[in-house]
Amino acid sequence: MTVDSAAVVLYVLQKMKAQKKRLILAGAILCVILFAFTIITAIWNTYGGHNVRMAVAEYVEVNDGRWPKSWNDIEEYHSDPIFGCRSTMFVKRYWSVAWDINPLKVMSTGSVDSSSQPVSVVYNNKRVSNPSNVKHWDLGKRIIKFYREKKVAEQVAAPDR
Repeated sequence: MTVDSAAVVLYVLQKMKAQKKRLILAGAILCVILFAFTIITAIWNTYGGHNVRMAVAEYVEVNDGRWPKSWNDIEEYHSDPIFGCRSTMFVKRYWSVAWDINPLKVMSTGSVDSSSQPVSVVYNNKRVSNPSNVKHWDLGKRIIKFYREKKVAEQVAAPDR
């Protein structure tokens, strides 16, 4: 082997090492991005529902007991668990709200229905595939407390006839 051919072989080996390093670096960056995406998705999937429940409860309280009809209604009351912004853009991929219920009717049916498991009015899309099949909704303690206090206040304010 001549000096020139040895230099060429050495040069090719160095280039291959540089390409291998770039490939490993690109793979590592991709792994970090996928890991971050997995963590963010897990946070929205786990904690997003809590923030949506809080937004629904706050909406009900601020709007004198009126039940929200869409994501637009609760948008300003919702805080994204990751970005902290007032947006439901990401969390609604994982969570839904029973928009079409009548909360007073839900309360009047009683809190125990032995024929079915109660489902939260803010539910995970993976767990409830067809909300029209839900027989018993759970409003949550904060919303029930609001409606009970409102009913008591209305009874106190209205004299008996």
